[in-house]
Amino acid sequence: MRSIKNKEAVDLQHPIQVFIANIINKTLFGFSYEYDKSERLMTTVFKLTKLFDDIQGYKLVFLAQMFPFLQHFPVIGYYARGQFEKVLDELKENIRDDVKRSLESYTVDQEPECFVQAYYQRMQTNPNLE
Repeated sequence: MRSIKNKEAVDLQHPIQVFIANIINKTLFGFSYEYDKSERLMTTVFKLTKLFDDIQGYKLVFLAQMFPFLQHFPVIGYYARGQFEKVLDELKENIRDDVKRSLESYTVDQEPECFVQAYYQRMQTNPNLE
């Protein structure tokens, strides 16, 4: 705070978003990002927020949910579902990377420190979980 010259024009939205996203990330994956090195985390948050906003903005999405056969028509299918799948694939890849990072230093004998590790530990004893 001392380095900020104009304390009246402070925008705390970004620091608060990083703080909350780090809490969620720490709970799920067991690690957090430094404030100065949180680009990957915040990019994921912004993509997810944009995805939800875009889905809400397209009436065709809701129509395709009511009538799933509409997704099979080329143009309608793209606007109802296809355009969102690329973003979802990127988000899923980020989640896979985070899960992999979370499990790198974990063994089943240890006490889990996060949700991913606890779920992985449970997967080892329950064949119905994948």
